[in-house]
Amino acid sequence: IYGGEFAVSFLQDWDFDHHSVGSQITLPELNENERYLLKSYTHSLSNDEAIARFLNTVTFGVTSDEINGFKDSIGPEVTKENAAIWIQQQIEEPVTSHRAYLRKRSNARLTEPRVQYTPDHPCDVGSRWRMYTFSVKDGHQYWYSSRRVGLVGDGPYVITLDGHPRTTVSSFPWKKQNSGFVF
Repeated sequence: IYGGEFAVSFLQDWDFDHHSVGSQITLPELNENERYLLKSYTHSLSNDEAIARFLNTVTFGVTSDEINGFKDSIGPEVTKENAAIWIQQQIEEPVTSHRAYLRKRSNARLTEPRVQYTPDHPCDVGSRWRMYTFSVKDGHQYWYSSRRVGLVGDGPYVITLDGHPRTTVSSFPWKKQNSGFVF
């Protein structure tokens, strides 16, 4: 437990003895009219708070439905036995993937070209693909006069813009001629 900057600086050079039932510190002698005041506090958790603490420790967060589910399926309180039962139930659950969850929900439609994660296939759930290889967001109206379009491969072909891949096509209706392409 971290007591904060004051506690660290205040107790920095003191020696603590640790025992199986607690810790011991030797306090300095006091001057006349000085005294130590020892306070102790107790705190107890309700069953719901104990279940919430347990679930918050072993999951990514807890909801009231999960607390109620624990009470309904495991028991009304957290014990070593109940915790072991809950953990065993989690082990027996089908494996899930946070990566698959993220892929389904995080690839929003692009408003402009940028380097970022893209799904493996256009038919993947939640994938967003541009309808065209190039757009007006690529630059000024006559972008082809100042930018370099490239073709890589012998099929499937990778079409690039300024050396950056833009799309992959299985066939390409143009023929390569000198430094450019013609229909």
